[in-house]
Amino acid sequence: MDSRSQHEDLLDQFEELATFSNDETLQLGEFASLAYLDRDANLGVASYTTVSPFATDLSSGFVRARGAEVVVTYKGTDTARDFQTDFDAWPLARPELLPEGRIHGGFLKAWESTWPQVAAILDSHAHDHGLQVSDLQVTVCGHSLGAAQATLAALQVARHLVRSVDQVRLPTFGSPRVFTWAGAAFFERMGLGARTLVWRRTTPTR
Repeated sequence: MDSRSQHEDLLDQFEELATFSNDETLQLGEFASLAYLDRDANLGVASYTTVSPFATDLSSGFVRARGAEVVVTYKGTDTARDFQTDFDAWPLARPELLPEGRIHGGFLKAWESTWPQVAAILDSHAHDHGLQVSDLQVTVCGHSLGAAQATLAALQVARHLVRSVDQVRLPTFGSPRVFTWAGAAFFERMGLGARTLVWRRTTPTR
């Protein structure tokens, strides 16, 4: 069995639960891989009308948008600074984001550093298309460190931006643990667990 067939067989286990088709999962895996590259490499991939970068010294990624559909992709571990973030594991409390439990400190700091940029991009895109941010259908993805930040972004969007958790999806590739046990339990109770596809190894390839 070739590698693509193995990927597709495994993906069949998740398709109904997380509402991702195999082709869509492969595309989102490609986006997660492209997050490691510059904006030029991210242009012209799939039929998204805008590709907007965001970046700080702790975090970076891209927001793709077309109409009410938005895909936010975070870059994973790639630099010495990223490894410092990974090892900054002391859990921190953020009740406004996660009312129960705590969050890996490094992942939280990285996500917080770029969230104002991401929120501004979402707001601008919605306004330009005659929409409210609460109208958006938001998919958040990433690999490794990017998957951890995507998890926090999905939680923020579900709790504070959209009307229903059904407007949020979260495909993660090689994600580390983000929450303490209590935090993970809260995440599940929100219904985000059923909107999440977890790819344990690496990003799927075509």
